[in-house]
Amino acid sequence: MHLVSAWTEVAQSIAAIVTALVTAVGFAFLYSQVAQAKRTLNSMTHAAIYSQEQSINELFVAHPEYRDYFYGSRECPPDDPARSALLSITDMIADFFEHIVQQRAHLPAGIWPAWVGYMRAIYATSPLLRSQLSKNRDWYDGELLDLLGIERGESPAA
Repeated sequence: MHLVSAWTEVAQSIAAIVTALVTAVGFAFLYSQVAQAKRTLNSMTHAAIYSQEQSINELFVAHPEYRDYFYGSRECPPDDPARSALLSITDMIADFFEHIVQQRAHLPAGIWPAWVGYMRAIYATSPLLRSQLSKNRDWYDGELLDLLGIERGESPAA
């Protein structure tokens, strides 16, 4: 009887070791899968942002006359025939900037300073964008407003 008891203890010990090994391998596999999923998410986020930027750039290729309103500090008078289109592009750019800010955690760490510089440069050279973000600041993420130096709070009454 003592021999059966010893054999049972050995079998249980072996089973416990095998279980621990299988669990460790399982956790390593799970960790690898989670890491791969994170890399995939980051890559997809980066690609989505560049795709969104490409769409905006295509507007400027199709309408080069609009570029100065965003990169050249050109004012847009209320009677400008292109004003409606320019306001739509302004919305696209503001939403694009907000998307960049909201996806910061999924972007490569080294690219963030470049995006910040890009957003600040366009904000500085686009009266339309400055007006849009200031007048409608309650539409946008507070982190974007902070990044561009816009006071948070309710939008001023129209």
